[in-house]
Amino acid sequence: MKNILIVLTVMVCKLSLAQTISGIVTDKNNLGIPGVTVQIKDTNIGVVTNFDGKYTIKASSDDILVFSFIGTETQEIPVNGDTIINVTLIESAEFLDEVVIVGYGTVKKSDLTGSVSSIKAEDIIKQGAISIDQALAGKASGVQVTQGSGVPGSGASVKIRGINSMQGSEPLYVIDGIPIDNTSLSPIVAEQESSSQISPLSMINPSDVASIEILKDASATAIYGSRGANGVVLVTTKSGSLGKGRINIDSENGVMELPTKINLLNSNNYWVLYNEARINAGEPGIDPDLLLSAQNNLLPTYNWQDIVFQTGTTSNHNINFSGGNKDLKYLLSTNLFDGKGIVKQTDFNRISSRLNLDANINSKISVGSRLYFANINSNQRSTTTNFNANTGTNSLIMRALVTSPYADFDSDFDEEGVEYYTPIEALEGNLYENVISMFIGNVFAEYKISDGLSFKSNFSFQDRNTNQRFYQKNNLPQAYSRSGWAKTNDSRVNVFTNTNTLNYIKNIRKHNFNAVLGQSIETFKFSSLMTSNAGFENDLLLFYAPNTAEFNDPDLLSYSDSKLVSFFGRVNYSYENKWLLTLTGRIDGSSKFAENNKFGFFPAIALGYNISKEDFFQDIEGISNLKLRLSYGLSGNQSIQPYQSLDQLASDTQGFGDGNGGETLNPIFYNSQLANKNLKWETTTQKNIGFDLGLFNNSVEINFDYYNKDTNDLLVVGNRIPSHSGFTTMTENLGLMRTKGIDLGINAFLISNENFSWKMTGNFSKSETKIIEMGADYIESGYNNGWVSGGTQRLIVGEELGVFFGYKTAGISQFDDFQEFQGLTEQEKIDLYYSNPSATYTYIDGYSGGVPRSTSHYRPGEQLYADLNEDGILSEEDRGVIGHAQPDFYFGINNSFAIGNLDFSFFIDGVIGQDIANVMNFRLMDFSWGQKLESSVSRWTPENPSSEYPRVDAGNFGAPAFRFSDRFIEDGSYIRLQNVTLGYTLPKSISDKLKLDLLKIYISGSNLLTISDYSGYNPDVSLTGNNTQQMGHDSAGYPLARTYRLGVTLKF
Repeated sequence: MKNILIVLTVMVCKLSLAQTISGIVTDKNNLGIPGVTVQIKDTNIGVVTNFDGKYTIKASSDDILVFSFIGTETQEIPVNGDTIINVTLIESAEFLDEVVIVGYGTVKKSDLTGSVSSIKAEDIIKQGAISIDQALAGKASGVQVTQGSGVPGSGASVKIRGINSMQGSEPLYVIDGIPIDNTSLSPIVAEQESSSQISPLSMINPSDVASIEILKDASATAIYGSRGANGVVLVTTKSGSLGKGRINIDSENGVMELPTKINLLNSNNYWVLYNEARINAGEPGIDPDLLLSAQNNLLPTYNWQDIVFQTGTTSNHNINFSGGNKDLKYLLSTNLFDGKGIVKQTDFNRISSRLNLDANINSKISVGSRLYFANINSNQRSTTTNFNANTGTNSLIMRALVTSPYADFDSDFDEEGVEYYTPIEALEGNLYENVISMFIGNVFAEYKISDGLSFKSNFSFQDRNTNQRFYQKNNLPQAYSRSGWAKTNDSRVNVFTNTNTLNYIKNIRKHNFNAVLGQSIETFKFSSLMTSNAGFENDLLLFYAPNTAEFNDPDLLSYSDSKLVSFFGRVNYSYENKWLLTLTGRIDGSSKFAENNKFGFFPAIALGYNISKEDFFQDIEGISNLKLRLSYGLSGNQSIQPYQSLDQLASDTQGFGDGNGGETLNPIFYNSQLANKNLKWETTTQKNIGFDLGLFNNSVEINFDYYNKDTNDLLVVGNRIPSHSGFTTMTENLGLMRTKGIDLGINAFLISNENFSWKMTGNFSKSETKIIEMGADYIESGYNNGWVSGGTQRLIVGEELGVFFGYKTAGISQFDDFQEFQGLTEQEKIDLYYSNPSATYTYIDGYSGGVPRSTSHYRPGEQLYADLNEDGILSEEDRGVIGHAQPDFYFGINNSFAIGNLDFSFFIDGVIGQDIANVMNFRLMDFSWGQKLESSVSRWTPENPSSEYPRVDAGNFGAPAFRFSDRFIEDGSYIRLQNVTLGYTLPKSISDKLKLDLLKIYISGSNLLTISDYSGYNPDVSLTGNNTQQMGHDSAGYPLARTYRLGVTLKF
């Protein structure tokens, strides 16, 4: 009793000496933080900051105030007689208490057994990407992003842990719990390459994103079953927070430019080589006066790339209103984006709005919604199309590269080296308009049944309407156009999803349970109508007057639907927060597969061991956390079109009659596809072993994973079958692919204090996908523009997916290789050659070098190829593997610094060891007549006996003379300065005078510098988009722009 009285006496004395202390708690951006706990140390006396981050507390002079808030470092500050104590909380280096979003739930990072990478909002916004898939580049280990095309709004190819399927390896995107259909627009013109098409992800405003989680191993992805084999990207958008209403405004403007031009011949070299190519082919040379002027460097040069490209602009404005209380939280945002591309007359405009609501009806019922609408208008030109120039849709960039530099900008067809039509005619002649609108609605309700047990029901609806328009004007030569050609394509995608989940969280002494049990049903519908009409008298009404066309192609009406029914569950269990177990399973039923194979089961198991929780580990200095992880599981793939397992009917018209003039056209119907009653899921089995290591009080975190994936029963669409079946192809399950790789991620708070901080994140990834089994020794694949028999690649058992297959160059034939030049002086050799440049000669006895493309090319200066079968002639048997499209490894490094009110960051990414087939060089490096790369001046001549480049010859032009070889395979490795951002936040004293919570000004640059030996515009390229059977090709498509942006952020 005496002791109690003493304690009470001391407390009374302290309270009598207490003084009122007030202040404000802010973050690094000088914004008040609501909900911060301010407590007198070693007591239960404390308060919480209000909506503005302000607090008031009574404490004595010798007390210590403790400021704590989740995600920040706890600070202890002595009172020392002060009455005003303001505190800036610093982001915590403690990673382990972070909550990670996983499928249908969340889990503490310390309890995570799967392989998951997280990307924060600030890292997404800095890059200034239009689409969230582009923003993933270099941000996470195991994630390779290839831009494909610089067309504003076009999609990127994203691969998580290598290649998982022949039908594309794009991951599943889930936005606020809604699986999103990410099918890019179909080309409205057959010549368009898929990489140039607008992606639905470009409709999502990156500034709305709060965080992105990437699920990589089977334990993390199995909860998504049949769609998880390629990995899952979980996108969580921003929502309202407790506090008074706030307005955030981000406004930026920028300029874009072409980072580099392709170096071509000037006019003088052009005509010198043109003349030489004709003479070497046995044809007359060019006009002597023109040749003399060229030899004396007197001719003007016109760079057609300057006509095609321009300085682009961007304007991006975001405004959002957010706030809330314990019963209702809200966020309303709007985005206006306007971009003018670096190719003339191309643009991309987006307007979007989002409304996120979360409400508590009572202590047991909560509801919410995520509503989003976006509209895109995009005008394009023929910038990423194939070689075919016959319909007038050939790429205007390609036209700019092959047109003579001597032809001025007013030249016409076939004048001064203009081929087919000028780049200006190509620019003006083909109009592409895309109007896309998308609505995503998601409403949900959650009922707390009891402590730790809750039920949630979620209804979502996606509606995407697309209107594509194409018109080809009458300005193109009739030989290469349809004299006014209009095409329209109107399509609609509807996806409805209902998901119901039962969640259970319970802690029983040392046992912790986190479980989810769920069911979902999804319906997908697609419809489209395409029209095509040609032969318009003029261009006045474009595609709005199809009745005035001379030719009317049949309209094409398409419709398809599919359904997916699922049952899933997951249990996370931990004992003493030391031993971890995750069990996951999902049953999917898909209408896409055959009757007996519609359902598939995808289970997974994962184990974790927090070895750092052991008593013996506590005395190890420097290592603050070590967790070992092991997982095994199955996930699936259903990425085929509906009805692939069924018989399909097609229609046509056929003339019937007696041959005496009474014939009529009648409709006929026939089977167009052979049914496959055994068609089933493609299944990926993945094994993963890894660890999470924390050093120096977790200021440095290292994540490492090794994985092995086998994809069985590959879905192969259009596989060739025996002709006696009555069909040529069918869709089958065929073969096995194996992917092995490692992921390494590093997060480090190298320095963290009130005045200066330095945070570094980095990742390194390596993967290799090989074909283990297939229905044949090889299957022809790759890019085929009509010049390469069977395509540029092959799928070969035992080889990597994406190997280039062609001829290996073996140097250039020289004078000493032929009998007729033996014993002659150098001048005599030169004179003999010039006496008849198209003559053929006899190889010396015992010659063992390479062979030219045919016996009619036995002469000095010809390109030689390796004679693999040693039969003395070049044939198909001499083709072999000449390159690999898969990279050896890829990486990303980001450094962020904060010095007082100044923040600075730079981001570097790179890809090492990838090969690219430069399809544009089929023309620019064929050493025939016409425009070529500048390096062609180093061609073989008698005076310059090059061992690298052959002589020029007009006979080398075109498909008959072309040989696909390693000359067209280039090292596409690169290291890129992807982004640099510098920002300054004005002092709070200034922002207060302006009645603002925050005022920040920043400047940012993207795609600033690329170090690479690649001769094209950009080594980060994929001509055919996400097509895994045509990886690693480039054809001078729309280049990626270098961008500079200046912006301001206001919060009040």
